[in-house]
Amino acid sequence: MLIEFPKTLEQRLRYHMTSDALVVADDVHAEISELDSLSLGRLMAQAWRTCKPFLFSADGHYLDDLHPEFRFIAEGCDRIQYLTAAGVARRILVCARQESPPRYDADSTRDMLLALLDSDISPRTEKSASAHSIGDALDKAAQIVELMADGLTDEHRHLLGQLTQKPWLPEGSPLRVALAIIAGLSVPAAPAPTTTTAPPLRHMELDCIAHMAVRQPHAALEVARELDPAYHYRSTSTDDEAADAPLPCFLAQFPEFVEAAQPAITAALTWINLIQQGAIPYAADKALPYDDAHALARFVNIALDHHESWLEPLLQPLLLGVAIAPIATAKTAPSQAAAMSIAKAISDCPTIASLATLKAVIPQVRHAGVSKKLQKFLKAGERRLAASPNLLSGLPPDFVVPKSLLGAFKKSFENLYLNRRAFTRQIFETKLLATKGISEMAQALIWTTNAEDGAAVSAQAVKTRSGFEFLDAHGAKITLASDAVFRLWHPLTAAAADLADWQTRILASGVRQPFNQAFRETYHLPPTVENEQTLNLFADYVVDVRILIGVAQSAGWRLTNNDEFQRSVNELCFAFACNARLYPGAEGAGQTGDLHVARHTRYGEPVTWGEIAPEIVSEILRSADLLTSVAAFAANPEEAENLTDYFSPGAHAAQSRHEVLRRLFGEEEQANRPWVDGRYVRMGDINIHIATGQARRAGAPLELTKPKGTIPLPYDDVVLEKIVGQINGAIKGQ
Repeated sequence: MLIEFPKTLEQRLRYHMTSDALVVADDVHAEISELDSLSLGRLMAQAWRTCKPFLFSADGHYLDDLHPEFRFIAEGCDRIQYLTAAGVARRILVCARQESPPRYDADSTRDMLLALLDSDISPRTEKSASAHSIGDALDKAAQIVELMADGLTDEHRHLLGQLTQKPWLPEGSPLRVALAIIAGLSVPAAPAPTTTTAPPLRHMELDCIAHMAVRQPHAALEVARELDPAYHYRSTSTDDEAADAPLPCFLAQFPEFVEAAQPAITAALTWINLIQQGAIPYAADKALPYDDAHALARFVNIALDHHESWLEPLLQPLLLGVAIAPIATAKTAPSQAAAMSIAKAISDCPTIASLATLKAVIPQVRHAGVSKKLQKFLKAGERRLAASPNLLSGLPPDFVVPKSLLGAFKKSFENLYLNRRAFTRQIFETKLLATKGISEMAQALIWTTNAEDGAAVSAQAVKTRSGFEFLDAHGAKITLASDAVFRLWHPLTAAAADLADWQTRILASGVRQPFNQAFRETYHLPPTVENEQTLNLFADYVVDVRILIGVAQSAGWRLTNNDEFQRSVNELCFAFACNARLYPGAEGAGQTGDLHVARHTRYGEPVTWGEIAPEIVSEILRSADLLTSVAAFAANPEEAENLTDYFSPGAHAAQSRHEVLRRLFGEEEQANRPWVDGRYVRMGDINIHIATGQARRAGAPLELTKPKGTIPLPYDDVVLEKIVGQINGAIKGQ
């Protein structure tokens, strides 16, 4: 039985058309939120039933006999595809904002299943409303069964059985398999692998879903929606180079898929080996069907997520087998889809061994397009590995860092500023200081820890014949507490005298830190914006979009479909907007926008900048400054000559260089010797700009030869190295 709409719902449920969606007015949230789960389910079922006359219609016209409660929704709308019943129901649910989902009683379930059966959805068509509607229908069919308050009746199972015969649930659809099992129908099992046909990897996934549907029907429907291509037509997750932390593998939580991973990968490798050995005739890109190639990658992802020991000896021959043709002169690949999907799986859930495998395979790949794509996945995987908070503390015994992954481990140390990870003394000494390749980085960095008397101190680890000692900024030995905790030292929180002492020690010792720590740029929020969610400190700068995208991805920002970059830090999500179309390969000029922050919750819970730890604020502003300065200077090189404001792009980086150069050369004018004068390093009639490294003589551009060898610098900085190299060249050229 359907419930009546609230009397004034037509007046208060105000929808209006925007460019892409219908928006619900705020004044109805409270009333709909008061409905219990079953009442909300009945309201959603009624939304479906009353919208059924034009369910999933894309003909551009609404019917005159539209239910009066929904007539006002359609008035003035130009495109009817925005008004699918699924869309209306979903927006009612969003309006309710209930923690618990709606529940459907037997009548509501029957009405919604009948609405689906009566709908006429054409097969998936690219870029059409019907293509998106299939996803809505598949999603809703599964939700109806999941959200039932009571068990399915025979009538429901009969309707589900009819639903599996609809043309928009094609043969082999995961949702069709799951719904068929729940309806009590049988589905064919996967055929056994043979030596004459490719292994049925996609069918092995369907078997897993069928087994789950008997034991856990709700979970089976969830997995089916995840794997159904029609449902995922609406997916916007297309960014191959996203740089967040490792992605959890959705399928890895289900035992059926975990148990099937090894047999599936082994069968695939056996088949690929037959092709490589010539037992199966080779044809370019025909080794595995498209769906099977992606199924194989998902099984690899599951094994990576579980750190399965059996995967390591199989991964390299599998990746080589699908990426390199057995014919020595051929530049094709047995399966481009499998090669790139497996690389994407490694990128999503990277391990040290899997990234080393991917890096070893890439130079051998002869297909230029595949090689380029694998390199992109490798870079994304290295960034994700570096973002893993447990990477440094989870190093295995006797581990030696491969040279190819040194960059990822450097970034992992720097990410300690954001994830704020601390190490016990035991972990610090047995993992960080005892691991070759990691130990050198840990010794070059400054740490905040606890002395024997409990006082907080800053210290550096130094290797001696008897082990490691900990020294302060003056070189004095510190006795640490047995339960000392190590955190990466940040100059923002250091006293001015302590900061100056460490800068002097780092320069005098000739230590090259893995990243700029002692001279690191620091940022303080202006007091006027501490209670704001949005900052415009780096807004309204004209930037080169191509450079901006490249720098953002290398710095850990993820490109989204909203023409903005996002970066996740613990429970926070930072968004940096840009007034330009942003997509891989975009070019031209754009304009930077605001920097926004919110918490990772269902509705983006607001948070102000003043609530965030100062070190995290400083690091995010430093990163935004890097994006803006590099891309702005690329668009307008002359802009770099005028860095005067505190939040001018690149001003902080120039200030750090200024401090290093001041300590190296001084600020007093000397004949035939370099000295620092404001924004320049001067020597005679030669002026070198600290922000850009541009050298001029009497106003004219000057090219100075950089000699071999240079003064040891405390951190990597291309512009700083250029300035010091040019000064050395000028001195030797006298």
